[in-house]
This record gives sequence, structure tokens and C-alpha cells, in this order.
Amino acid sequence: MLRSSNRPFQELIPAEVTIPLGYPVEGLCFLHSTSWGQKQPTGLYQIQYTDGTSETITLVEGENIYGWGEPQQFPRERVTRSRVAWTGSCEMFPVISIYQMLWVNPKPDVPVKTVRFANPENLMCPALIALTAAVKPGKNDIKALAEAQAKAQEWLQKGVAAMDAGKDTEAREAFQQAVKEDPKLDPAHQRLCELAERGKDENAILAAYKAWAAAGPHTPLPYNKIGAILEKRGDDKGALEAYEKSIKVEWNQPPIIEAKARLMLKLRQ
Repeated sequence: MLRSSNRPFQELIPAEVTIPLGYPVEGLCFLHSTSWGQKQPTGLYQIQYTDGTSETITLVEGENIYGWGEPQQFPRERVTRSRVAWTGSCEMFPVISIYQMLWVNPKPDVPVKTVRFANPENLMCPALIALTAAVKPGKNDIKALAEAQAKAQEWLQKGVAAMDAGKDTEAREAFQQAVKEDPKLDPAHQRLCELAERGKDENAILAAYKAWAAAGPHTPLPYNKIGAILEKRGDDKGALEAYEKSIKVEWNQPPIIEAKARLMLKLRQ
């Protein structure tokens, strides 16, 4: 959900978020809805490619998105393909709905670096519930990926057993092998960070959390830890950057929102 000018809790909601991808896609499916619309732009998705170019999908009430009330059709839609994905009810309304929008990628051979979800007009409150990438991998790619993930899980379990037995060096080597097989395996990164914290070397701890952050974590934890360490060291600008990245991963973090506001005020003085 993105910020709207008429929401009383707008400062708790981000104005935009960036979703990392990093691979070619045939298309993207957006599961979304918005507040009651005004037949004008209510937000946008910007597909950013690794070659520096981008494509922008403007969300317009009545063309490719609707409010979450009674389900509607899309006779004016041109570039994308939308349909009603789900209907239900709530105490206020007998029928509510969510929509699926398909965007076909005109550059399927160029990897998509990120998808930026923004609300520059700040009029309504668009909500992105899920994003699915349509890919066209070969059979060998699927098999190799499955094998790598299986090996990563094996190394993870070996590392957990070694760590529980107090064999930290053996555990660290196992977790490093796990993230080598699957760079985005959050549990292995988290265990490496825990091992670094056992050593009580702040530089090593910071390096471990930075390595986790560089892998594109699905949790704000590494950014929060980096921010806390940098703030303690007096690097307010670096800490603020870490907290901002944390909020992009998970916006509903009151302590981090407060820390961000505190640092912004401090840097303005």
C-alpha cells in the first residue's frame, strides 16, 4: 500500500517501494487494487532493466485498476490485460474485489533489475498485494536451480548441527557453502551473522550483515542491524540509508520509522 494525501496515517506508509528481480521475464502479473478512484492516475509500476532503460505502466482508475468495491470490467484497457481475480465481502460492503493485471514484457531477453511501485500524484491509495514474474526457463535451468537449492539446504542443516555442537568454524564453512549454492538463502545468512556476533568483533559483524543485505534479503533485519551499528559509530547518513532500505522491505516498523525521523531531524540541524 502506498501513501495517499487524504490518509491520516500517511507518514507510516511509504510513498514508493522498489522490488528487486534480477532476471529476464516474459511478463509480470500484478495483484492489486486501490481506494475509490477519480478516473485519473493513481500510481505507476516502473520496470527498470539492467541495461539502464525502463518501461512505465501508469495505473488509471477504470482502465487497468479499480477500487476494491464491486467488481468491474476493463473495456478501455489497451496495453495491459486485467481481470477480476477475487471477490469477497466485509462488514461495510457486501462485495469487495481484487484485480489481476498482466503486463507482457516487450524486452524479454533483457533482465529486469527492479520494479518500482510509486504514487507520484498522491491522490489515492494503491495497494500491491502480490507480484508474479512469468519466466521461460529451459529444463536444464530448472533442474540446475533445484539441485543448487537442495545442496544449499543440505549445507544449511550441516551448519545448524555443527553450530548446535559448538563447532563454530565447521558451521561457518557449511553456511558459506550454503549461500554459495543459493545466495538468497536467508537462514544461512542469518546464521553467519549470529556466528559473527559470537565473536564480538563489530567489524566482522557489520561485514556479515552487509553481505546478507547485498544478497537481497526478504527481511529488514540486516538493514536494521547495519543502521544500528552505523548510528552508534556516528555515521548518521549511512544509518539513515540503511533504515530507509529496511522500510522498503517492511514498512510497518514503528521503531525504525522513529529512528529514520530522528536521523533526518539531526541531519537537518
